[in-house]
Amino acid sequence: MWQIKDPEVQPTILDFGSSGQGKHHGFQLVLDNTVLINAIELVDWDEEPTQFPICEACGYVHCKRGDWVSLRRAGPMILLLPTLEFVEGEGDDRMEYRPPEYIFKKGIPYLNLATYDSLRVSNTCFPSADSFRRMNMREAILTFQWDAPLQLFGRPPQPFAHRSECVIGSSIGDHTEYIGQLEEFARANGSCECEISLRQLNADEPAVSLYLDGPEFIEWKALTYDEGRLQLILDSKYVVLPDADAV
Repeated sequence: MWQIKDPEVQPTILDFGSSGQGKHHGFQLVLDNTVLINAIELVDWDEEPTQFPICEACGYVHCKRGDWVSLRRAGPMILLLPTLEFVEGEGDDRMEYRPPEYIFKKGIPYLNLATYDSLRVSNTCFPSADSFRRMNMREAILTFQWDAPLQLFGRPPQPFAHRSECVIGSSIGDHTEYIGQLEEFARANGSCECEISLRQLNADEPAVSLYLDGPEFIEWKALTYDEGRLQLILDSKYVVLPDADAV
């Protein structure tokens, strides 16, 4: 995962001449030279899923394939997730709803609500954060799997199954037991649509780190427990809470 910090709304000009239109003067959302949205005012914010970079030849949603996301709220965050149409689809559906390339290259992006509210001040086309669907447990597991270091559990739509050669230990206990518990949690909750929230992992909170052997050594905070119940940790920072446990 990676945080969208200090994004910029920049003016842009798109040439729709090849589709019989003129030049379109609009605004794009940019972060560190990565264009997240190429025409904010042309996004169909009411559609689920949502196409972000739209066709630069005509400006119409669905004209080109790919660049679709599912916008989700979870606690103090908004996340841009791969769509279920991509994860669970086949053939043309998977190509049609492929996520933007920046999700493949950098992982799942997220921004905090304060950052999003500042974007709404700069451009009124951004809808209220309350209009986005709440993230559910199924999507939290997808996010956990997608962003696990070294694709430890495969990448959706691959089954949630670990690559044993990557893990060489854990901060406490036997790492193979934690791997088994994570796989069992994913199997038991992979279809769960109960809403979840996210909270920051406390500095003094016990968490289990898995040690991974890749091009460089990785310590990954993957899970914690609350009264014996396993809780996933996203980005080594955010604990996944079913809504009944949210505070």
